[in-house]
Amino acid sequence: MNQPRSKNKLWLLNSNPVNNGFSLIELLLGIAILALLAVFAFGSYRNYAKGIELGFTAKNIAYDLRNARAKAMGGEGRLNWGIHFVNSISDYYEFFSSPTNYSDPDKIIQNTSFLPTNITFSLPVSSSTLDVIFSRIVATTTTTTITIVSEDVSKSINVSALEISY
Repeated sequence: MNQPRSKNKLWLLNSNPVNNGFSLIELLLGIAILALLAVFAFGSYRNYAKGIELGFTAKNIAYDLRNARAKAMGGEGRLNWGIHFVNSISDYYEFFSSPTNYSDPDKIIQNTSFLPTNITFSLPVSSSTLDVIFSRIVATTTTTTITIVSEDVSKSINVSALEISY
């Protein structure tokens, strides 16, 4: 009843030591590949998140510009309506109404909106301002562009009497 060793499957499994693990090189190579994938994924996510925040900021600016144009077209308060953009240490813009323009002492600032810390204006240029004023009833304005930037990603908002697009 003694079976030859070659037929004993249990003996075959135990007699040939099989390498059941990974070598250190294989393990390090796998970790390096995962690290590279993580770096690329993080970079893509970061650019995606910047784009989302930039788009959200552009949408808010366009909304305020459309609101100013609508108030001017409606003749609200018998005033001109506009946005005063300021490119300074903390970039911001002011939604205002005025009998003439932003420098008029009778202007009323409706609200002030600051850009998120990682987003800045590139138009208007550094240390300058830009006014977009919609005249009452006809809502005419000069055609201009406002550009916001987050590191290497930018978004432009185009303003004319007929259209505000981004």
